[in-house]
Amino acid sequence: MKRKNKFDNPDGIYFVTLAIRNWTNTFTLEEYKSIMVNKLAYAQKHEGLRIFAWCILISHVHLIAKANKGRWLPSILCNIKKRTSEGIIESVKKDKGKSKKKWLTKKFNIDIGYRFWETGYHPIEIRSNAEMEHFLNNIHRLPVDEGLVYKPEEYEYSSAIDYIGGNGRLELEWIN
Repeated sequence: MKRKNKFDNPDGIYFVTLAIRNWTNTFTLEEYKSIMVNKLAYAQKHEGLRIFAWCILISHVHLIAKANKGRWLPSILCNIKKRTSEGIIESVKKDKGKSKKKWLTKKFNIDIGYRFWETGYHPIEIRSNAEMEHFLNNIHRLPVDEGLVYKPEEYEYSSAIDYIGGNGRLELEWIN
């Protein structure tokens, strides 16, 4: 059965990808990754975002998430993207590293202003424990595959540490 890339089930748990415009390698600086973490934490506290797993990679972010009852996940994700975009673009403008600033400003500049994120979220509803395990393993394995760390739990911008009993940067929901 083919799946549509839509948020059809308001109570569903989804694997989503938030990609930076043109898949630009932007999350190379701790400052930018911290902005993303802070905006995710804000959405958890104030907008009803429930995160089961997450990982910030160089050009994109993966989440396994859902919204609290009465909330709509696409709206929450839109707000996260908006606030993250504003925070990172403001940081880029203040960046003292002239060449990086010029390069990033050029990458995100469009006629009507700046656009940091690609449109859409590429959602896939997770419908079974096997699918959940598959997505969890993939999300946590990516920093190793990209050569950022040797073990998934070493990467601090991911929920892998939480899944071996440690404490990561974001509060997680657990599936029974």
